[in-house]
Amino acid sequence: MRFMSTNTLIRILILTAAISFYAAGQTSGAQPEVENIRRLIAEYVKAVDTAGLAIVKRIWSNSPDVSFIHPLGHERGFDQVSQNVFRKLMGETFSERKLSIKDVSIHIYGDTAWAEFYWEFAAKFRKDGSPLTTKGRETQIYRKEQGQWRLVHVHYSGMPATGEPGNPLSDDARQAYNAVRDNILRSAEKMPAEKYNFRPAPRVRTFGQILGHIAQEQYLYFCGPVKGEQKAADIEGTKTEKSDLIAALKDSFAYCDSAYDAMTDAAAQEIVSSGGKRVMKLRLLWMNVVHDESHYGNIVTCLRINGLVPPSTEGQ
Repeated sequence: MRFMSTNTLIRILILTAAISFYAAGQTSGAQPEVENIRRLIAEYVKAVDTAGLAIVKRIWSNSPDVSFIHPLGHERGFDQVSQNVFRKLMGETFSERKLSIKDVSIHIYGDTAWAEFYWEFAAKFRKDGSPLTTKGRETQIYRKEQGQWRLVHVHYSGMPATGEPGNPLSDDARQAYNAVRDNILRSAEKMPAEKYNFRPAPRVRTFGQILGHIAQEQYLYFCGPVKGEQKAADIEGTKTEKSDLIAALKDSFAYCDSAYDAMTDAAAQEIVSSGGKRVMKLRLLWMNVVHDESHYGNIVTCLRINGLVPPSTEGQ
């Protein structure tokens, strides 16, 4: 029998340990530092659950360089993160919030660390008490400042479309919706506040009215019926300021997100009532995409006339 050399045995042991480490999704770095990051993640969860600005101030770096990317926007700087994500989105949009996380992985490299995990978010809308449940994944980046770990970046998104044979129809609608939603929200952020009353021609909607129209129609004719709810909101006729319209638009998309995220091909075939007609849920999901895409075309016109590049063609 031939015996392995000591060096060969060591290499095999190291390789085996490495494979086991990554397969288990464990953490890397000094254990005390890993536990410090884990405690900050627990504080982050508490900040979401309570919309607690004091906690946000305690765990985030107070820097203009921090950022928070999410499906409804991109916040830059501590003030935007604190106010737009935790005060407005979490505190003002929802009356109840519960963030649950799992499969947390933490890695530390010197004064920098990153963490990733999967989450489930359950909430109730403050306006009418309707429930919302979404799932997704998140990456966080931490930086050590004066000996203390601080959160500097968060990027979260919904779960990816699986492409499994069971749900190709609803997956396709979901992907199309996500794309037009992001283009509309980025356009709303891009247009200066003083241009929200811009009207490209007589007897057509202003830029702000287009956004208000999109937001309210999603409730009434598309996502509301898909969810089996009667939703109505007069946004186009009552809101004119950029901040108010963006907030209303984000609320509307958050409401629709839950309809698209929860849809399966089996549920998409169910028949519901919309506008006095009996239609399949899948048709309403696509009608919403087509309606949003049509008005995104109007939005592009407004941006172009005002010398702005639409999000869908940036970098081309």
